[in-house]
Amino acid sequence: MSFRQMTSAAAAKVVLQSKDLVQQVTMYQPGCPKHMRCFRALRRPSLTWQDDVHAAFAMIATVLSSWLKEYGIDRLPSLYACMGHMRGVVLVHAVYSGRVDLIHVVSLREYDDDPPLLDIAAAGGHVAMLTHLLQHASNTVATPFAMDVAASMGRVDIVELLHTHRPQDDSFHESAISISIVHGHISILQFFHDRQVDGVFTPDMMDLAATHGHVHVLEFLHRHRPGLRMSMRAMESAAAGGHFAAVRFLHHHYDDHHLPCGPNVMDAAAIGGHLDIVRFLHLNRPEGCTRLAMNAAATRGDLNMVTWLHVHRPEGGTTSAMDGAATCGHLKVVKFLHTHRSEGCTSAAFWGAVMHNHVEVVEWLLTHKRQWCDPVDVVVALQRWPLTKGWLVKRSVVN
Repeated sequence: MSFRQMTSAAAAKVVLQSKDLVQQVTMYQPGCPKHMRCFRALRRPSLTWQDDVHAAFAMIATVLSSWLKEYGIDRLPSLYACMGHMRGVVLVHAVYSGRVDLIHVVSLREYDDDPPLLDIAAAGGHVAMLTHLLQHASNTVATPFAMDVAASMGRVDIVELLHTHRPQDDSFHESAISISIVHGHISILQFFHDRQVDGVFTPDMMDLAATHGHVHVLEFLHRHRPGLRMSMRAMESAAAGGHFAAVRFLHHHYDDHHLPCGPNVMDAAAIGGHLDIVRFLHLNRPEGCTRLAMNAAATRGDLNMVTWLHVHRPEGGTTSAMDGAATCGHLKVVKFLHTHRSEGCTSAAFWGAVMHNHVEVVEWLLTHKRQWCDPVDVVVALQRWPLTKGWLVKRSVVN
């Protein structure tokens, strides 16, 4: 049947069901199609270490991938016509995901490089995409973030490509080396060492490796960069973090001139509860500790550490030890200090226990340290801390 032979109703049906005609009509109507509304909130992610970059791109992928699967890349021009900002969103998604097929759809020349496409490709871990962009996107420039994120993932292939792109820029490499040390990626260090990039190896890198307990990095730097010195932070941070192997390595491979060390090292180990390191330092080094070690261990409730320090170290503690233990509710430590130490406590012990509702500690202090529990303080405690009041009245401590 020809169009002329159709009834008016049949002809109208044919016209109204024409997809091409409907698309032309809707181009002049306000709003956007229902299936595109999910893109309203999508924006290009920022690239900083403060942002969860991978989570941001994962959110884009969740929305966009399902849409592309249903409608295909042929519908992208319609999407851009309705929502202009999606041109950039699709591009950064393509770069992060390694989708070169989508790159051809979007004009690279129109992108303002915010965030930089080379940085995004590095964050996504796609060497092929990086190579494609370096060949076809002359307006995009890598920032130090690209090298840093590649170093954090241990991707020496990406680091090598970016280094070839900007070989003379030391500032471009220094933070990457530091980040690779933090994550323990020795392959990145080996890469820069082999290429004799000397200006980017700084003394604080020994401190970084020790802080994070990466003995294999310490061994590498000790072997290949013997001129690097370290600060007192190296030994202290390793001890604080419980990195026994790092502490032992530094002690055995560096003399006092190259390894600054003081009593704060044993203090740090004691504060962190690392008794094995405290014992090692006690047996192998002369610096000792300060009274902070026992005070902090008592406040943490570390009875094993307090006992060991009492038996093996002469420094002792102060009234802060029992005050801290009482405030934090560590009754066993309070009892030990009362029995074995002479420093005692102050009224801060009573007040700390009262304010934190450590009723058993309050009871013990009123029985054994009554001189530090002024009757006026007890009355005030009744008025301000009702949980303690119930116990005090029950025990007939006050009328």
